[in-house]
Amino acid sequence: MPNELNLNTNVEVLVVTIGDKTYKIPLAKSLPLKKAKGLMKLTSKSTEEQFDAFVEFFKEYIDADVVDNLPISALTELAKAWNKANGDELGES
Repeated sequence: MPNELNLNTNVEVLVVTIGDKTYKIPLAKSLPLKKAKGLMKLTSKSTEEQFDAFVEFFKEYIDADVVDNLPISALTELAKAWNKANGDELGES
């Protein structure tokens, strides 16, 4: 009997609605390895560097002008929702 491995390549996302548009932001476990590792390294960075990196990350999946015009409170809520949807995955090594 041959050895088999079936990898799950389904992308799990956080669905976010801003105004009348809906966006899908991939969860950490659905990101390519390089991008996921980059986000994991943020835990050792300053709060400002973490914030800037998350803003750039969100701009990959949400229109940049939408992200740039969100109030800080909305960006914070978005980051918290994304982290919550990921559970403890970003903190695992």
